Amino acid sequence: MLISKLYQILVSKITSLLFFLIKFGPVPRHLAIIMDGNRRWAKQKGLPPSEGHPWGSKTLTNALQWCYDSGIRQLTLFAFSIENYKRPEEERRRLFALTREKLVEMLDSRDVVQRYRVRVTVVGDLSLLPEDLQHLMYSVMKETAENEGPRLNICFSYTARDEICTAMVHMIDDFLESKLSLMDMNANMLDEYIARGQQMSKDCLTPDIILRTSGETRLSDFLLWQSSYSLLYFSTRMWPDFGIWDFVRLLFWYQRHWKEYQRLRKLQIH
Repeated sequence: MLISKLYQILVSKITSLLFFLIKFGPVPRHLAIIMDGNRRWAKQKGLPPSEGHPWGSKTLTNALQWCYDSGIRQLTLFAFSIENYKRPEEERRRLFALTREKLVEMLDSRDVVQRYRVRVTVVGDLSLLPEDLQHLMYSVMKETAENEGPRLNICFSYTARDEICTAMVHMIDDFLESKLSLMDMNANMLDEYIARGQQMSKDCLTPDIILRTSGETRLSDFLLWQSSYSLLYFSTRMWPDFGIWDFVRLLFWYQRHWKEYQRLRKLQIH
């Protein structure tokens, strides 16, 4: 027991030192994560696929702490795709139950969200969700709306295509109501409408880096409009196994590619 406690203290000191050193270099302002591999991880362990999600949830709690410790100001998570409604009902039921549990935790003053005054935004077609889950999500957003700490964006009941189509419909509606002219309807204006749907400023949309775990190398309909110039990092780790050293490796990788990223951002601006 004593050895275990000493080991935890040693690891904590080492990670604190690592994050201290990392902050001497460029750190992503906005990290987006496709938390992939929960179901496959469970199957590898001989468990039902849905059992992987609680373990992935523990990794998420750790990731929130790592982001805060390293100075990342905004985290966007792909938590549940509209395509996931095609999964078995029992798996969806368990996932929604876990989501309820996490949302209730966010309202607890001891949770990392409240401790660091994180502002939470849930992005997606929430009308597809059970009503009680919708109410919980709106409660968390209302409770944290005035928080001035880091931002946590949760993409739930979401696909990028749905997000873009919804923004375009709203833009066309405003055009038909003479709130916009034909000359106003361009890519920059669509940026504004997407940002409005996400309840954030246009400057917050673009992730500096997108992480996907589990070895898959595709975006799977996640932030397609916003990721034109984002760096993409693919980890072979399943999400429940993604640990502190994997996160540190990600930050060092970002710092090595930072100059390239800045060059791409200048192209985007011009």
